[in-house]
Amino acid sequence: MPEALPTDGFLFASEAVTEGHPDKLCDRVCDAVLDACLAQDADSRVACDACAKAGMVMILGEVVSKASVQYEQVIREAAKAVGYDSEEKGLDWRTMNVIVAVEDQGPDIAGAISGNGGAEAAGEVQGVVCGYATDEATDCTPLSHSLATKLCAQLDKLRKEGLLSWLRPDARVQVTVQYKEEADGSMTPQKVQSVAIQYGHSQEVRTEKADQDLLEHVVKIVISERLLEGDPQFHFFSRTRRGFGSDSGLAGRCMDGDTYGG
Repeated sequence: MPEALPTDGFLFASEAVTEGHPDKLCDRVCDAVLDACLAQDADSRVACDACAKAGMVMILGEVVSKASVQYEQVIREAAKAVGYDSEEKGLDWRTMNVIVAVEDQGPDIAGAISGNGGAEAAGEVQGVVCGYATDEATDCTPLSHSLATKLCAQLDKLRKEGLLSWLRPDARVQVTVQYKEEADGSMTPQKVQSVAIQYGHSQEVRTEKADQDLLEHVVKIVISERLLEGDPQFHFFSRTRRGFGSDSGLAGRCMDGDTYGG
């Protein structure tokens, strides 16, 4: 039975995803295309989106640049860097289908940006951002968000180093922290209430072994003993066919991994 929350306490959860999440791969591909254009032409204007599914990555958008970019090579290198190197993982950078649907920027937008209306035109591109600075963690983000992103970074690190060779590139982490409202109205993190990790793995590893590895080499390495006091809940959800075996990817879509949670 979970421990009841004190009257002056509340829970705050944040989620993050690893670099192999389908949406994050698409983000990486778009960034790689932009970097490749800027490396040759600092005045490049790149509006690039990406989508992906099992066995396929596609870029689409508008580019104005003097750069000569081999888009297919850039896309394959991005998938390779993440670790998608076999069809068993849902994507193989060597054999995947790559579709490039990039064209010149439309005359209305290009003219506005090139002319005197550049600032006004840029202002028409809007977005919603959630965030604030806090002293809960050294990176000035809420503790739950900081821990979730560090757990994902640890998963990526150990997978690439081979310690967790059974781990697939796509994983998702959620961290829930219990807070206390102080007399002055400030909110102070007390402990980690729960950690949930959803991950993909090879068929060779037993689920019990994978869960134990995640607890010992990931959770207990990233989160201090003090924050793990009070019998926190650990939830590990495994899938032998995760990532592009069951999901599609779209650039800019994974908002739960980019914001603080709630």
